[in-house]
Amino acid sequence: MAAARRTGISPPAARVALSAVVPVFNSAPVVSTLCGRLVSVLERVGGSFEIVLVDDGSSDASWTALAAIARADTRVAAIRLAGNHGGGYATLAGLRHTAGDVVIMLNDDLQHLPEAIPALLAALAGPPARDVVFGRSRVRYHRAWRKAASLAIDIVAAVSLRKPLAFRFTSFLVARRECVSRVLALPDPAPAVPALFLGAAARIGVLTVPHGPSALGGSATPRPRSHGWP
Repeated sequence: MAAARRTGISPPAARVALSAVVPVFNSAPVVSTLCGRLVSVLERVGGSFEIVLVDDGSSDASWTALAAIARADTRVAAIRLAGNHGGGYATLAGLRHTAGDVVIMLNDDLQHLPEAIPALLAALAGPPARDVVFGRSRVRYHRAWRKAASLAIDIVAAVSLRKPLAFRFTSFLVARRECVSRVLALPDPAPAVPALFLGAAARIGVLTVPHGPSALGGSATPRPRSHGWP
């Protein structure tokens, strides 16, 4: 995968307990709210943490907002990609800039609720301990095209990775550093980053978490989901 030019504020080099990675695209109206809620949750969890925000070539004022947040809080790092490469690429760029023993991945539109992170971390710690825990929801507020794309990825993964078809990948997850390192060591990681964790983890958990409507608007009517793979 070709490297994208990055500008911005680098994350701290020192190891931290938790890293949160958020790919951002045209989310200027909500990034401050997202980051505020994320900081509040991580402070309650306790321990050292960092938040890595990756601007994936936004055409709005997202980068201005991210840079301002990072300047105001040294625990926040802002990275700017040279163009729009897609959420998977932006997530991988963010993962490469993390220093946490545990890494949290979530989206930028507040459909992934930061307040669910403590439950995901508890499921990761166990018992039984896990390498990665996916936060999935019984109800999804997504447009039809996004649901169709997700189903297509699931079908391909079911064949190539021997994934149970009932299990639905989600980009809301927590993973141990060793698992993240295995994903980043792949010679040419695919853009469907959550699928990579299935092959990189031996102990996989799934936790049902709340799922909210997009704070950016345009959400579809919620659709019930089956329980899926435990």
